[in-house]
Amino acid sequence: MAEHLVFHPQLTKADALILEGLRQDINEYKPSQDAQAPKARDEDLLRHLQAMNDPKDAHFEESITSSWDFDQIKLPLFLEKLVLRPYVRIAKSIVRVDTDVIMLTHLLLYFSTSLPSAIMLYRNFSWIHGILHFIMQFTYMGSYTLLMHQHIHMRGVLNKRFALFDSLFPYITDPLMGHTWNSYFYHHVKHHHVEGNGPNDLSSTIRYQRDSLPHLLHYIGKFLFLVWAELPLYFIRNGKTMTGLKAMFWELSNYAFLTTMFCLNRNATICVFLMPLGLMRLGMMMGNWGQHAFVDENEPDSDYRSSITVIDVMSNRQCYNDGYHTSHHLNPRRHWREHPVHFQKSKHTYAKEHAIVFHDIDYFMITVRLMMKDYKTLAKCLVPIGDQIALSLDERAAMLKRTTRRFTEEEIQKKFKKQSTPLDVIVTSSLHPTTAAPPVDSLFSTTKMASTQYLRRSTESLAHDVITLLKQTHSTVAVAESLTGGSIMAALTSISGSSSVFRGGIVSYDTGLKTNILKVDKDIISQHGVVHEEVARQMATGVRDVTALETPTTWGVSTTGVAGPEPQDGKPAGTVFIGISGGGRDRALGPFRFEGGRDEVRKATIVEALEQLRKLLADRTTNSS
Repeated sequence: MAEHLVFHPQLTKADALILEGLRQDINEYKPSQDAQAPKARDEDLLRHLQAMNDPKDAHFEESITSSWDFDQIKLPLFLEKLVLRPYVRIAKSIVRVDTDVIMLTHLLLYFSTSLPSAIMLYRNFSWIHGILHFIMQFTYMGSYTLLMHQHIHMRGVLNKRFALFDSLFPYITDPLMGHTWNSYFYHHVKHHHVEGNGPNDLSSTIRYQRDSLPHLLHYIGKFLFLVWAELPLYFIRNGKTMTGLKAMFWELSNYAFLTTMFCLNRNATICVFLMPLGLMRLGMMMGNWGQHAFVDENEPDSDYRSSITVIDVMSNRQCYNDGYHTSHHLNPRRHWREHPVHFQKSKHTYAKEHAIVFHDIDYFMITVRLMMKDYKTLAKCLVPIGDQIALSLDERAAMLKRTTRRFTEEEIQKKFKKQSTPLDVIVTSSLHPTTAAPPVDSLFSTTKMASTQYLRRSTESLAHDVITLLKQTHSTVAVAESLTGGSIMAALTSISGSSSVFRGGIVSYDTGLKTNILKVDKDIISQHGVVHEEVARQMATGVRDVTALETPTTWGVSTTGVAGPEPQDGKPAGTVFIGISGGGRDRALGPFRFEGGRDEVRKATIVEALEQLRKLLADRTTNSS
């Protein structure tokens, strides 16, 4: 049954181990077997993968280059002692994470080849040099883009001592690699991961037939010619006017820079900047098409069912585990070396959620095969998990074909309820179900006033419903509380039988607990304080990770806010954010503005958090029935 699996010799160690584990799953599959039951070998593999990332473990190995693993670098002993190991030791003091020596290696490569070559082209241009320069940049683009992918999500890749260089080098290297200044950050972090391929995502694939060449050309052309205007307008329409103006400023500034350089030296600018820009934007849209081509018709808003995982050399060895796209959408701040660990830990959840896993093919070739309507090759590249194992090759091809169908506007309205309007509209509508949502342009100027008169259900009845729904959906929950001080945990554990679904929780009043235990980004807290939507989102994700046992924790809930009476971090008393992680998404709800004293604000937060979780669980129950 696993005859189509290909073990490429250049697979990363983690990929080879995971693919071998999946091969064993296929060979041992029994239709009556509980797909959720982890095996002893799964746990052994998970421990091994974790050890590979742990600097304190003997199995730890730094990533030095994208071509070879550390133990594959064979040098004469004197070079290893005098060059390689001192370089690794020094590099580890420069990069932010011990594993990431490769990032310094790549930066040194770019600054010693790309930049000098570009300068020479402007000083003494020749077409031979220009074409060779472009070919060189082409070989760098994938690795550089995914280095910057880590950079924009983690706000840097180097040690804080080098923060100035860390923040400035992209302004030099980005244009050389086909990126415009800060556009990747605004489009990818501030936009794409907020919308998650939903209806409001400018790069969403759901309105396209994903095996149609005319549709792909329309998708690419729309981005190439309109993104400079559409992205700022998206932010402005959603009340983020300053973000929109910043996005437009950086994009137009880069165009002005390119125009200036074109006037100085037309031919050099074509080879150094314009050709990489065109190729990069074409490649990014073709890649995004492949990443989000397969969207489940029943749960299209699930990250498990609207993105894919790819186990191949180009995506994961050359491009910082970019193949683990589902893992990245589930937690955009997950470190690139942790993606295989997450996949192994959550493998049975992936199977339960009918996630799609490919191997021996990258995103671009997936797009090419789709344009050829070559579903048989795609089916051979599919690594079946869970119930997919029982499907024949033709049935797998048919399954893949079903998931490339475009969605009608009626289907989008019905199936993307949680994404059909911006975040604050969703929150407001959930509390005032009979009241029309406010205009989009007023969302950030009018914070939601929600007093307890709008909270329709008691804490006890909501907690009872949540526990019942968790049991019905065979789910588990964990809670991270800052504002509510353990009261949500108390409400849930007061229900008989809650021990079967409630994993535990953390009361993280102290900032150190948020950053050290829940892995909330220190930079977010230093910039915005603890009362912030991203803090709530990361707390919810973090408590799921902390409480994962043999199987992942299904849901994580978090609260952070200002109970009062005094403001905090510039936020008035009553300001609350609630985070919910699970069901394929990490959500941040708010800002809420609850009226009353400290007790009233906390009680309202407890009820609202339970109500939001109850609704999500109820939606899952409805969709599965």
